[in-house]
Amino acid sequence: MDDMMWYLLGLANGRGGKVNKLDMCDLFEQQTPITTISFFGDYSAKLCIMPDSTYYNRYRYYQGAGYSPGEDSPPFVSQDVQQKDFCCGIYRGTTLLYLNYINTAQSKVIYKSWDSSENKVYTSGIYTYEWEDASKIVANKNLQPMGYNCTLQYPYNYRQITYNVNGEITGDYTGTGTTYIGCNLTASDCYYTRFKGNDLTNQMDLIINDIYAEYLRTQAT
Repeated sequence: MDDMMWYLLGLANGRGGKVNKLDMCDLFEQQTPITTISFFGDYSAKLCIMPDSTYYNRYRYYQGAGYSPGEDSPPFVSQDVQQKDFCCGIYRGTTLLYLNYINTAQSKVIYKSWDSSENKVYTSGIYTYEWEDASKIVANKNLQPMGYNCTLQYPYNYRQITYNVNGEITGDYTGTGTTYIGCNLTASDCYYTRFKGNDLTNQMDLIINDIYAEYLRTQAT
């Protein structure tokens, strides 16, 4: 979108001026990295949690209350889902090349249910998820001729508390799980990047040639 289009968009939004477009790479570099992953040479990745409202981090499921609610019944119940948005940025030296696809993971879910005898909607469950220290993250890497695939395994603890219509706890469960996060060094996963046009394709060519050279080097040893 050129400057004139941004200016017109600003006028349409009632602000009378140019709209500052969101730069995902700038936003990423404003965050504090959770961990850094080394690939080869000057290539590395940083894992960050993106701010709320950046991506798909809050939503609700709705459904009718009961099977056939009457006119005086609550219209619906819901599941209120909060998520963390995990994103990996790929670097060559100190230069951010691109951002991988954003991976989401539930951090809290609040369940609402309908009690037919009381004819009311109540909180029937609260599930929470807490991630371990970043030192527990495991990076599974797989170097191929045209891509350095990497999946991060980030362990978490969860707690699931259920309630009855009176607000009394009916169950309290804890456990562990793993969040899987894509962290790939390739020439084709540039979901967000500062480069464009020929500069972008030149970077892609450089990345793929570096990966292939590293693959040949490892095969020769």
